[in-house]
Amino acid sequence: MRNFREVSYNIIKNKLIYRSAALSSLTDEEKDFLVKECNIKTIIDLRSIEEHENEKDVEIEGTKNINIPLLSDEDKENKPVEVAGMTLPDMVDIYAKLVDLNKRGAWSKILS
Repeated sequence: MRNFREVSYNIIKNKLIYRSAALSSLTDEEKDFLVKECNIKTIIDLRSIEEHENEKDVEIEGTKNINIPLLSDEDKENKPVEVAGMTLPDMVDIYAKLVDLNKRGAWSKILS
């Protein structure tokens, strides 16, 4: 399970919210861990519709999976930046688009 971790930061109740990369290649053991140890009941997939369709998450019995895209593929198109000799996406631009006021509806669904 890539990049899985709890999101609490001493602000959110412990063991309430987790984040991860795509859940498309989970093993049976990882599925059991999510349900039994983390008590996962709802998975909110924030990827674009295209990303979600291209790499579907595996089904986990007893959970509900909802796709609420925060970025479209067009939102992710930006000028790459050069950092230490590597070409990387402009993450500042991408993160700014995540909290754009036009995303209020998506954020409202996520937080509900």
